Amino acid sequence: MKKVVTTVLTIILSIGSLSTLKAQDETVNGNLTVTKRVKWGATGAVLNTDQGASIELRGTGVPYFDFSNDATTDFDMRLILRNNNLLQVTGGDLALTNRLKWGATGAILNTDQGASIELRGTGVPYFDFSNDATTDYDMRLILRNNNLLQVTGGDLGLTNRLRWGSTGAILNTDQGASIELRGTGVPYFDFSNDATTDYDMRLILRDNNTLGVSGGNLAVDGKVKAKEVIVKTNVWADFVFKKEYHLPTLEEVEKHINEYGHLANIPNEKEVITNGISIGKMNSKLLQKIEELTLYIINQNKEIKTLKKENDALTYISERLTVLEEKLATKN
Repeated sequence: MKKVVTTVLTIILSIGSLSTLKAQDETVNGNLTVTKRVKWGATGAVLNTDQGASIELRGTGVPYFDFSNDATTDFDMRLILRNNNLLQVTGGDLALTNRLKWGATGAILNTDQGASIELRGTGVPYFDFSNDATTDYDMRLILRNNNLLQVTGGDLGLTNRLRWGSTGAILNTDQGASIELRGTGVPYFDFSNDATTDYDMRLILRDNNTLGVSGGNLAVDGKVKAKEVIVKTNVWADFVFKKEYHLPTLEEVEKHINEYGHLANIPNEKEVITNGISIGKMNSKLLQKIEELTLYIINQNKEIKTLKKENDALTYISERLTVLEEKLATKN
């Protein structure tokens, strides 16, 4: 009977000791081996050793890890799982000694190659930018399937300039938004209304430093200022000086003016206002009139000389007759 009482007392004291153990801090001066897992708190936070030494933070609140270099500081850096399943680092920076991979297609953020970002995938890689957390994106940078890098949803602003190619082509925003096309070849701009056409119109800098327009017409709705304008034309008016050319008489010119109100072969005011004029053709027509006027002047000059000769002859005869009349009067 005495042995039974002693055994019961020993069990009660052991239970008391266990209760005291739960209520007190304990220091382990060695290794603590857990064959399964350690649970703590009322919401089920778990430290696993049977699943690759994983740590599971579970709770009705916001699970997080705190890191601090000072025992008096709540945290210098915190790793938080937000309610929207977003894992956030706050209070510091996240440094990678190698690189970060994500997704099943091998997207990579490198820190060992000049902090480069590599977007790889079987789909369409892109960057999204948004000023509003509720908006999918305000601007998207996309790599299309044809290896075209596209900016959609916004404008691309440069604070300095954009260089492209190996010959130094430059798009400047710090020099009045200028575009500089430089190269060992022929710099040019191409314009096309059809994506399958190389160009409908091309603006080219020729080897002789001549800016040429190829494949279309240049329309300027305003003034054009230039030190010199050279117009190449296949029409000129030197045919006026050929012998077979019919030079209209001045009577014919007068008749055409009276009937139509303008010179022959010259567009009237209505035609010019409606359709404009071709500088090359118009200069040729004006030259034709100048050459016709020159022929009129030459012919009139010949007539004047002939009349002058006739007048001189008549004057000489008149003078001789006057002398003879004076001599006859004297004899009588």
